[in-house]
Amino acid sequence: MSNKGERLQFASELYNLSSYLEGENDDKFAGVASKVEDLNTSIRYQKWPQFNLKKSTGRTRTDGTEGRSDNGQDGNGSDEDDEFEAEGYELVPDHFECGGTWEPLYKLPPHIRTVRRVGDSSGTEFIAKRISDKSNELKILEFLRTIKPPSNHIITLLKTIRTSLGKYLIFPKRSSIDEELQFYADGGVLRGKFVQLSRDLAKGLAFLHEHGVAHLDIKPENLVYTVSFRLQIIDFDIAVRVKDADQEINEYCGSPGWMAPEIGEENGPPTMYSPIRADRWSCGRVFYVFAERIRRNGDKDEGLMAFATRLMDKNPRRRPSLLEWSEPSNAPPSGSGNGSEKDEEERPEARKRNAAEVIGELTNPEKRRKVD
Repeated sequence: MSNKGERLQFASELYNLSSYLEGENDDKFAGVASKVEDLNTSIRYQKWPQFNLKKSTGRTRTDGTEGRSDNGQDGNGSDEDDEFEAEGYELVPDHFECGGTWEPLYKLPPHIRTVRRVGDSSGTEFIAKRISDKSNELKILEFLRTIKPPSNHIITLLKTIRTSLGKYLIFPKRSSIDEELQFYADGGVLRGKFVQLSRDLAKGLAFLHEHGVAHLDIKPENLVYTVSFRLQIIDFDIAVRVKDADQEINEYCGSPGWMAPEIGEENGPPTMYSPIRADRWSCGRVFYVFAERIRRNGDKDEGLMAFATRLMDKNPRRRPSLLEWSEPSNAPPSGSGNGSEKDEEERPEARKRNAAEVIGELTNPEKRRKVD
């Protein structure tokens, strides 16, 4: 199977075989299912969707509510279909039936749907995200849309659709960085690209901070990449507008494990902190994960691990500007400082504690974001 046509033909034959075996004993079909899983692994690097034979059940959303039912809809599916079609879009099924229910291995949350334009022969897919009344996303994205030139590292809002289930935001469909990190120890198709992705993240986040926006939930799940492997930031549900890095808030928000330590505990006393400096810590946490994958592959991280450690300084005011890393010419060599070299040299134990703290967090199961 040296080309895409041969792989498509083979996949078609597998589907025909699974139909033939429908009704046969489970042991015989299980063998076919395992072969399909092997095929999924081999074609994953070509960015084809992976599917897994699984009985559909309700899933828990990131906000704690139940997921969509077996028909793949959140309530009145047919009404929602009609409402999307009235806006020129059609919902793309998230599973198919063939000797069982086949679902993607990496599933979108139930409030996020894949859509296509009605009558579009290209089949280009988009993301439709339903937002809650408490979400800041639409307000933030509409503000960012007024800034010229825009950043290439922020997802573009294409359209807003109102349905009986709520308001949907339409975005270009991108590939998930978190998916590659979850499924592949070496980073999958992103291997060899993590340094460039880190610079893209630094550029995108620096752009937000320059214009008074703090994201407050930077993590791999909220980072995607284009077909040319350029990173974009998504999910502005809890983003806030601030005057500058010195403005502080006391709201507990973000994702445990990816939140700056000064934000405090969910049930603890409120603490004041700078959202922009908290973003820098979260960015450093992501950089650490990228650098760890680079080193695991035996490649050079070009100073990324050292810069990640500096971003995760427990003293928020010592965290360097992201502009240092956004361009290769600006990036300091491994172990260098940012005008505060003396501080770093005088406190080597602080650097060790930060790195050890992050390693400990990586060994814990990731918890989902909690927002009031």
